[in-house]
Amino acid sequence: MALRRVLKNVNLFFAGNSFAGEVVEVNLPKLKVKTEEFRGGGMDAPVDITQGMEKLTTDFSVKEFSPLLLGSASPREGADQSFIMRGALEDWDGTVSPMVVIMRGKVTEMDRGSMKPGGEAQVKISMTLDYYSEEIGGEMVTEVDVMNMTYLTNGKDALADIRSALGM
Repeated sequence: MALRRVLKNVNLFFAGNSFAGEVVEVNLPKLKVKTEEFRGGGMDAPVDITQGMEKLTTDFSVKEFSPLLLGSASPREGADQSFIMRGALEDWDGTVSPMVVIMRGKVTEMDRGSMKPGGEAQVKISMTLDYYSEEIGGEMVTEVDVMNMTYLTNGKDALADIRSALGM
């Protein structure tokens, strides 16, 4: 069995600036369904009822005390930020496919870590997202737009009929 689309490298962009060589890691959000247990009369066991999605959260770390990144947090509404993560995925046959992830939301934490002389500077940025998209090889795999109530996966909008029923 051959390996397929192995992540070879990543880069992070913010406000049109590349942070190549500074990115330590990127933790993409978990796309997790929120459920509620339900057991009605005539049922022998409970079932899970889907109640939307869990909050989308992400974090990433960089090895630089960039004033641009450090200034990305704000306690005010309407101060959402957009970050783009680009990855290079390589197939076993050597074919490289781009991976593009767009994350937009509120910067909720700016962790500068511990500081020691001669130690490596590292900043961890945490966010809650209202928009997330993931494209691989030019194809949209997932797009979640919380405010516009869309959840696209492999070209199908899972919430289209619910939006229609709500008159949206």
